[in-house]
Amino acid sequence: AHLGVSKLVDPDIAWPAQLAGHLAASAGQSARACQAWALSLRQWEALDKDDESAALRQMMASLDS
Repeated sequence: AHLGVSKLVDPDIAWPAQLAGHLAASAGQSARACQAWALSLRQWEALDKDDESAALRQMMASLDS
């Protein structure tokens, strides 16, 4: 199933997606970074990981600035 629509929730999806977002952002690929971070954020939120979600929201906001 496509991870964007799958109901599968796992930290092993969240952290690699977050890492992919970091790598994309550092390569100047903002759109890809946002896509990866959005996937990661959905995972962290579904896992009730408030600290990870908040940190990721800050990173996403800094990319918009």
